[in-house]
Amino acid sequence: MKKLVVFVIGFIIIFTNIGFAAEKSMTSFIDGSMSSKGVVNVKYLSANNKKLKLVVEKEQAKYIYNLKGDDSIESFPLQLNNGQYKISVLENIEGKSYKPVLSSSLEVELDDPKKIYLNSIQNIQWDENTKAVQKAKELTKNLKTDEEKIQAVYAYVVKNVKYDYDKIGNLNTDYVPVVDETFKSNKGICYDFSSMFAAMLRSLDIPTKLVKGYTKNAEGYHAWNEVLMNGKWVVIDTTYDSQMDANNKKYTMSKDAKVYDKVNEY
Repeated sequence: MKKLVVFVIGFIIIFTNIGFAAEKSMTSFIDGSMSSKGVVNVKYLSANNKKLKLVVEKEQAKYIYNLKGDDSIESFPLQLNNGQYKISVLENIEGKSYKPVLSSSLEVELDDPKKIYLNSIQNIQWDENTKAVQKAKELTKNLKTDEEKIQAVYAYVVKNVKYDYDKIGNLNTDYVPVVDETFKSNKGICYDFSSMFAAMLRSLDIPTKLVKGYTKNAEGYHAWNEVLMNGKWVVIDTTYDSQMDANNKKYTMSKDAKVYDKVNEY
């Protein structure tokens, strides 16, 4: 006899007591082979083009992402420290109701928690062919310290990327930044700024977080970065500083963490 349990987390997940596959297949898999590096790779090929969610959870903490459902492999951070994670792919039934179609448990033991924030992931996707990454290498080729490199990349982003006021009103809830689209257009919203800045610094082996939350320096939900500099996590808000620069106002790279209320970090 089937038993149903329903949880509400912004949408409804319907669980049954029937098992569902966690192993790899040609079309769908959850790959935890890089979990010690702080990343899980997921592919789920949707046969009916239904909306998909990925849930990464550990104890009471939970991160929810949208999945493409195509032939691509997407990477997601394991930023909830060491321990047992549950990774689930959910498929939309109708409305806000979802059912689990793929699941896996991972016992995560991180090699170095800081190195989580060097990975290429869904919302900070980069490789050596990314134009923004190549620019970061060019900007820092004669610099020695991480602090010098951070300052060089920061100055480039603040001086060259402008806030896109037209874009913000035309986005849907599943929007994910594309680093080189921001780089090529030299404009974007806060999510774009923080994604590109993170990709550029990660490519230089400098741990960088993309953070979402609230601050008095911006209206509504905001995105910024935390960068590991001289052994400490430093709050940097390139979006805010770009606008300050455009208006010829004073600003500093390092921000007061007390005025930034973190909700999620990646």
